[in-house]
Amino acid sequence: MAESLLKPNQMLVFEGDSLTRRQVPPCADTWPLSRINGWDHSYSEIVDEWLFVNLPAMRLKVRHAAIGGSTCESMTERYQTCVKPLKPDWIIITMGSNDATRGVKITTFVQTLTRYIETARQDSGARFLYAGGFLPMPGVTEEGRAKLERCQPYYKAAKQAVRSAGGIVPPMGDAMLRQAEALYATSPYHTFYADGNHLNGLGNRVLASLVVQALGAHELITPLWPTDTHR
Repeated sequence: MAESLLKPNQMLVFEGDSLTRRQVPPCADTWPLSRINGWDHSYSEIVDEWLFVNLPAMRLKVRHAAIGGSTCESMTERYQTCVKPLKPDWIIITMGSNDATRGVKITTFVQTLTRYIETARQDSGARFLYAGGFLPMPGVTEEGRAKLERCQPYYKAAKQAVRSAGGIVPPMGDAMLRQAEALYATSPYHTFYADGNHLNGLGNRVLASLVVQALGAHELITPLWPTDTHR
């Protein structure tokens, strides 16, 4: 079995853009459609709830700093006030899409993300997990596919930056695609997309499961009944 990367009393912070958490300032209720369609409940909240329900003795703390529309520069701008005071042990990020959309130079993107990572490591010893690098999945619109193709160099650069800093870079894109194809094969309604780009409830639940696995959190579950009572 893989050893869990989580330790008791650790602080986990989710950062990034709307693929991390589809919220915009000043608060979660600025867009009723988000709540109606469940978009306000993204993978970061699902991971948070899973840890709360399954690992209460670990006393893990989870905070959500991601804001829709964010670029790497946006993350940097709010780091001092939103992330640093939390002294995170883990920062889990899903980002790069808006940098691609806005035409931020790859070199600038890499430099900004590298500085962000190094600053967080120096401030609190934070480790990073990159929960991104998505590929076009069944149900994607042509517009969404084109956007994802533009994002690939940024996703690749983000993976390299996190990996170079000793972070965790699971093959999320491949894993998501395999699960998306398996579910879609049972019904064309089983798409992961809310709007051809953002994840819906199904996609967010699969991504949350992958993050839990990447952290090795599932290895920490203790059976709630004796193993010899399965009859």
